[in-house]
Amino acid sequence: MENNLFVNEICEQSIKKIAEGDLTALSVIYDCAGRLIFTVAFSILGDYQLSQDVMQDTFIHIADKAHTYRKGSNAKAWIVSIGRNLALNVLKERKHVSCVEDCSYKVIYPITEEKLITSITLSDALACLQSQEREIVVYKTMCNLSHNQIAGLMDITIPNSRQKYKRALEKLRCYYFNKGGVINVRQQEN
Repeated sequence: MENNLFVNEICEQSIKKIAEGDLTALSVIYDCAGRLIFTVAFSILGDYQLSQDVMQDTFIHIADKAHTYRKGSNAKAWIVSIGRNLALNVLKERKHVSCVEDCSYKVIYPITEEKLITSITLSDALACLQSQEREIVVYKTMCNLSHNQIAGLMDITIPNSRQKYKRALEKLRCYYFNKGGVINVRQQEN
């Protein structure tokens, strides 16, 4: 909890510096929240390249809108909400445009077999969740946001956030205990 408050304070100080014209403070925000922004964008879009683009656009928006940040509010949540909104905009645009992916080249990063298996397993597990459930799990586990903050960010009620999180965790438990088999959680409850 202390680490989260410390990061939030650093982000708030950096936003203040950016509002004053010091764009080098963007690197501090990148170090504190870059991975988080990417993770949130990826949980919405499911596309690595688009998520990177959203992350870059988020920093441009932070630079442009730093003066609108209300001091004392949650800086980390403000930053993440910018990234989330940009990712949702990209998702809306993608629904209107049908594009063919060119798979003629891919950048291959050196990765250990263990990391690859873990990554595939995690991706498969998250894929069994609905979009909102996946977002809530990412916000709760990666961003350490409270259900109150998640509800405000996603424009849902706090009990709805809790319920979706609980249901998502149950689905993930079922997924792991059944070795990838997706189980209808509602059928189990009856």
